[in-house]
Amino acid sequence: GSGVVIVKYPDSYVISVGAGLTSSTSTSGGYSVTTFTAGTGSVSFGIPFTVNFLVIAGGGGSTFASAGGGGAGGYRCSVTGESSGGGASAETPISAVTGTNYTVTVGAGGTAGANNQTMGGNGANSVFSTITSVGGGGGSGQSINYPSVPPGANGGSGGGGARNGITPGSRTANQGY
Repeated sequence: GSGVVIVKYPDSYVISVGAGLTSSTSTSGGYSVTTFTAGTGSVSFGIPFTVNFLVIAGGGGSTFASAGGGGAGGYRCSVTGESSGGGASAETPISAVTGTNYTVTVGAGGTAGANNQTMGGNGANSVFSTITSVGGGGGSGQSINYPSVPPGANGGSGGGGARNGITPGSRTANQGY
């Protein structure tokens, strides 16, 4: 599936969301949470403050029966008490600077393999400012009738392998398993 970028900031502050992004904002407990679900664009902040983030990349695609599944998109988070992917500690929040445009990209999910012999496509990266979560690795092809299919691809979480010793892809450190 597709990725997501979520930013959390005090509800008394306002952000400007540029064209090209699909987003919604909710407010609770003194904070606003803006969720970006599609697109690429930029956001800017009216005054400097600390922004917490959750950035999840698109998941990898799979193919047909008996093939490896697509890997999950990379996961990076700065929320206190949470962890980033792969069991890493929460990251440092972003210190937003007035008048600076921060890139936001929501990564799409990977495509399905074209046939039993091909692997699924990698998911696309998701980005907030300097934080990039790597797309999930595409799953391997079906190995019962095609023992020489490619292995699962590397990604946020590596794409799955298949029967008969087809290996899975590797994960990206501190983003997936």
